[in-house]
Amino acid sequence: MFSISRSKQASCNDAVTITRGLFGTTDAEHASSDQVFVISQFLGLGADRKPTLWVPKALQGTAEELINSATRSDTAERAGNAIYKAADIKASPYLRGDVNNYYLTADKSEVELIELGFLNGKTEPEIMIQDSPTAGNVFLYDVTRYKVRHEYGGTVPDYVGYQGSLVS
Repeated sequence: MFSISRSKQASCNDAVTITRGLFGTTDAEHASSDQVFVISQFLGLGADRKPTLWVPKALQGTAEELINSATRSDTAERAGNAIYKAADIKASPYLRGDVNNYYLTADKSEVELIELGFLNGKTEPEIMIQDSPTAGNVFLYDVTRYKVRHEYGGTVPDYVGYQGSLVS
């Protein structure tokens, strides 16, 4: 993980300062000819909306410390935090696997995240009761049997609204 700060110089070129090895990650060296791409917005969407940061319950405290702190706690000089208030945090008990994994989703007003379709346009479930004398043992043990049928499917129409980080 690294932080990038930009400043305009007199020649109108961007000067980029990169700080490597943030938040306990490895400070890896790179060749001076390596390209650096500055992305100014999370998920490449509108700047007026914040993405949602999804973390496992075990990482909720760490995420809140990273996002809600104006300064970085990993440096002695307490430098400015580049990701201060950059996302809304949601802890989910449904995130399984490695507790270090985290995910970002765009605001639902920015992009369609999930699309649902219903079989034959039936958006309400169909509830059936076994009350027909030809349907088998209707009065067996004084039990009434119900069947609920709701057929639908879902898909992700565009993956631009999602970003995941599977930390090893």
